[in-house]
Amino acid sequence: MKKGNNLTGIFHQKCSRRTTLKAIAAGTVSLTLGITGACKRSPEAQEAMEALSMEEGEIIPITTRKNPKNGDKISLLGFGSMRLPSIEEGADAHSGGIDEELTEKMVDYAYRHGVNYFDTAWIYAGGNSEIVMGKILKKYPRESFFLADKMPLTFVPDKSLAVAKEIFETQLKKCQVDYFDYYLMHAINTQEQYENDYLHSGVLEYLKEQKKLGRIRNLGFSFHGPVDVMKYMLSQPESWD
Repeated sequence: MKKGNNLTGIFHQKCSRRTTLKAIAAGTVSLTLGITGACKRSPEAQEAMEALSMEEGEIIPITTRKNPKNGDKISLLGFGSMRLPSIEEGADAHSGGIDEELTEKMVDYAYRHGVNYFDTAWIYAGGNSEIVMGKILKKYPRESFFLADKMPLTFVPDKSLAVAKEIFETQLKKCQVDYFDYYLMHAINTQEQYENDYLHSGVLEYLKEQKKLGRIRNLGFSFHGPVDVMKYMLSQPESWD
């Protein structure tokens, strides 16, 4: 972002090596700064807050790529919000207690330097990630950033269409937006899961209807499963965005 900047080092001084490696191995970090949710709030965090407010040196623009399907110019570096700075010692990815002041400075820093893709989910930070990210991004023009969210049927006990509808409406309210730029069926890892939770339940059709209404601009799925399931998903008669 800026030449000679050592913000990442400041953020990580109070993180153990094990904590850092676990987060990276889990594939949960979009923006390096987003790893701090497992760290205790410290004097270094205050130093980071002050550093994030400064604009010193040459700003190197974030590289973007054009999405060939829709023309979106998206920053190659995205801002993930599974792990956010926490005011609670020992908090993990799914705990609440987000340090909103520091998170806002992180988001502002990323936005000022060209990051325009922000990712959240229903289960992140104990359900508070969507709320905090929505509150922070609300101050920016809606057309100036891309927001991704996810349908969490993998993680909820009642996987009915009625529940999916309620979740989607609640997500829009929590994020304070009228539409999601990118919306994913969260963690499709097995064929049975996809067919039972989305295909046969009518949830996929509901999400496709929301896309027609413009409340979802791009529809897809996130994935952590084996290769054969990925091939199955890509063989479906759906034009995944």
